[in-house]
Amino acid sequence: MFSFFHKFQTKDSNKNRSPIIPVWTITVYTVLILFAVIAGFPLFFIASLSLQSFKEVSRFPPTIVPHSLRFINYVTLFAKGPFHRYILNSFIFAGTLTISHIFLSTLAGYILAKFDFPFKHVITVFVLSTMLFPANLRAIPLYILVVKLGLVNSYAGLIIPFLTGGFTIFIMRQYILSIPTELIEAARADGASEFGIFLGIIFPLAKPALTVLAIFQFTLRWNMLLWPLIVARGDLMTLPVVVAQLKGTTERFAYWNLIGAGSMLLLFPTFVLFLLLQRYIIKGTQGAIKF
Repeated sequence: MFSFFHKFQTKDSNKNRSPIIPVWTITVYTVLILFAVIAGFPLFFIASLSLQSFKEVSRFPPTIVPHSLRFINYVTLFAKGPFHRYILNSFIFAGTLTISHIFLSTLAGYILAKFDFPFKHVITVFVLSTMLFPANLRAIPLYILVVKLGLVNSYAGLIIPFLTGGFTIFIMRQYILSIPTELIEAARADGASEFGIFLGIIFPLAKPALTVLAIFQFTLRWNMLLWPLIVARGDLMTLPVVVAQLKGTTERFAYWNLIGAGSMLLLFPTFVLFLLLQRYIIKGTQGAIKF
């Protein structure tokens, strides 16, 4: 009888007792919050710079929180040049290359993953070997080629050299390898054409990987600096080139508030794109780790 009442009291007291958070849980969350603050501080500081006056950005130590929010900096930025044209150029450059990589890299990845033909493995290794050369190393021969073709300062000269790439072909090949071949063979037995299979089966099933590819490609091309810097002139310049030129040649008299406003313009589209499509990133990369 005594043991029964003792158990009852113990259960009742456990219900009223507040849950105790383990020390290791508190430690882990503290470390994660610290790293989040460290990672997010540069973004906060750039946003702060974009809203400060020239007097505030020239102070030392630097001003972290502006005394007054000067949204006029964005108006001043657009008054310095045709920024609407530069933004449009960046969207054309990044958007066209993203679409071309989605289509051409998926098509090449499908062929390398599901077709058998002579020298298939040699071609695959050759495609992979293009990833060994840095993009900056390829800039000089590409520029010489563009000059000889007369495509300098044109959308064609900006876009054509980067219509597809070894990395995106490799990613799509690895993902398409995980798609059951039986689906393709069944479609062929029903009389579907190869291009119809590509559009009707491969494309829908590869949607997660295509989403990841679109995020990576748009972010890479939107922020690309070197190639637009050496090929584009005047009104054909992209936004990263113009923002880089805002600094000028001296650090002392640089308008860091305008540079901060330009950097926020650069960040905004990729930030929104990532927020909208972030749930596909992990799912899309799962099939690309199979060798």
